Amino acid sequence: TVTVDKLSLLRLRQAAENAKIELSTKSSALISLPSFLGLERLEVTIERGELEELVKDLVAQTISVCDQCLTHAKLTKGEVDELILVGGMTRVPMVRRAVETFFEKAPRTDVNPDEAVAVGAALQAHSLDQGDEKILLLDVTPLTLGIASFGDLFSPVLPKNTKVPVSLTRTFSTVRDDQESVEIVVLQGESKKARENTFLGKFTLTNI
Repeated sequence: TVTVDKLSLLRLRQAAENAKIELSTKSSALISLPSFLGLERLEVTIERGELEELVKDLVAQTISVCDQCLTHAKLTKGEVDELILVGGMTRVPMVRRAVETFFEKAPRTDVNPDEAVAVGAALQAHSLDQGDEKILLLDVTPLTLGIASFGDLFSPVLPKNTKVPVSLTRTFSTVRDDQESVEIVVLQGESKKARENTFLGKFTLTNI
């Protein structure tokens, strides 16, 4: 199988990547691999519609994240001045259409999506180096931090985007009377269920 032959898997992945890039500007792409897994030549034509069907769930997740970001930033779609797409996948017409539909404005096309992050980081580094007082660089928690509670519940302690360092106090109760120790499981994430968040560590509180 392809998964056993690492070289074949690498060739197939590269061919698929090339086809994805080609489908950004064409309606179909040909994957052609000579001497592939015992075949004289493997040839497969993939249509843009097939690619869009494969990635539609991922695109929907992307739009969902955009909606969440606006909510956390307390902004409306109309308050967004410009849209800059980042990453090669944003060249796919379906992604651009989805973004334009959601924000009700077209994204910029004069910024290279492969270089956008590096250019932005360089510009910010230059501003910080020049002592630009308009630039404020803050460290924040990217995800909510909290602990696992009884019944597989996630109890938030530090909401995401909290500026750090920070000191907060929360009061918790033991599960049963006369309990002398409790294991504290520290998690990060946004799910209300403890098991669906990322485990960071644990410690035991004794002599209660």
